[in-house]
Formats: sequence, structure tokens, C-alpha cells
Amino acid sequence: MPTATSHKNGLPCWADLASTDPAAARVFYAAVLGWTFDEPSPEFGHYSNARKEGAAVAGVAGVMEGAPPMSLWTIYLAADDINAATARVVAAGGAVALPPMEVGPFGHMAIVSDRHGAHFGLWQAKSHTGFSLVDEPGAPCWYEVNTRGGADTAAFYAEAFDLVARPMPNQEYWTLGYEGQMSYGVLQMNEQWGDMPPSWMVYFAVEDCDAAVERVRAAGGTVMVAPFDIPYGRISVVSDPTGGVFTLMKLAAAPPAEA
Repeated sequence: MPTATSHKNGLPCWADLASTDPAAARVFYAAVLGWTFDEPSPEFGHYSNARKEGAAVAGVAGVMEGAPPMSLWTIYLAADDINAATARVVAAGGAVALPPMEVGPFGHMAIVSDRHGAHFGLWQAKSHTGFSLVDEPGAPCWYEVNTRGGADTAAFYAEAFDLVARPMPNQEYWTLGYEGQMSYGVLQMNEQWGDMPPSWMVYFAVEDCDAAVERVRAAGGTVMVAPFDIPYGRISVVSDPTGGVFTLMKLAAAPPAEA
């Protein structure tokens, strides 16, 4: 069982859902991904950690006051020093939406965007160290930036976090990570995306993608892209009943040779 107690600087360490109806969201994700939830914390916006087999896998809370009334998943990249990481994002051409702030005893966070407008979080851990389970059913297994400036976006993250950007052969897709690792991806958006803004996507692993899609429908969610196969597994893009979009993925038994 892949577990983690810490996360390297610049790599995904957490994901949370700001929902217009967090109670309904908790019911949905329990049905689809088998999550249980900690008691919501009123002093932190009724934030609740989601767990799979007791391990932390995500967070769910209400939409922050003053934010647009829409449900949205946010991916957080680990920061050894929240202020230094925020400064490097700006130096690389990004912007700050929410400056660094302390979140009680849990850690320090900031919300920023890359230079093509995709928002993401930064997290410097204290007691909350992020995901403690990955690449297992019900846990996160991949993360992706959808953007109209693919090569430049990959270069941004490489510059801001000292990562290696690697183009995938014969496609407009780049992976990022430390040398020899693939930790997240950058996907070039095309005309089929319409006017959708650049954004991050979280993938959650499932044992059976098609069965999970049926659970999404039964729980009141929407299937946005029907299940299809890729070299790394079988995926489907879905949304919860409040509009939070994510991807389900049945991981391939063995990764492709080029991985």
C-alpha cells in the first residue's frame, strides 16, 4: 500500500474540494470512492478530511467567503518555505491570488496561478502533512494542468520548482518531476475545450472505471467524458452533483515501457 508521510518540494501533496454543498459532496464521494470523513471543523470553514482505510486522501469544505459560488477542486504543491515558494512563482511569471497565511497548527498555505492562469495551492506542512495514501483505489493517483500554453506552462513549473520537464513522444503532453520521476502532467488544450479556462485536474484511482462511472450516475453526478483507454489505464472525467470536476482512473497493471 503506497503511503507517504512527507512530500518533496514542488510536487503534489494535497487536493481539496471547495463545494457549494459540502454535506451533499461528502455523501457523493462516500458512495463513489468509499471515503469516510472526519468531523467538519467549524473554525476552519467546516473543513473535513476525507479518508480511505483511515488514511488521509483529500479535503472537503464550503466555498470561501467572497469566492465565486462554484465547486472546485484545488491541487496543492508542497513548499519547504511558503514565502520563498510564492516568490519563485511570481519570479517565474505567475501571480498570487491569496498570499501566504497560517492555517492553525496544520500548516501554511497560499493560492497562486501559473503564467497561463491555472490556479493551484502551495502548502508548507506542520501537523497536516498531506496525502498519506496514493495510487490505491479511493486515493489520488495523478495530477494534470490543462492549458493553452503547454510547453511554456511546463517550463514555468520546471523553473519555479527546479523540476525536470519532459515532453511525451508524439503528443502535446509534458511530465514534470525530479530526475527520473513523473509526478504530474501538462496537457495542451485544443479547440475541443471551447472557452474553458486553464485548470488543474485530480485523478482518483478506482478498481473498475466503468463500475465507478455507474456509481457516479447513481449518486447524482455527471459523466462528462465516458470511459476510454490510455496507455496508463482507463479513465473517465466526471463531476459531482455540486459541479466539482475530477477524473476516475483504473491504473494499468504495468506502465508503458517509456515510463
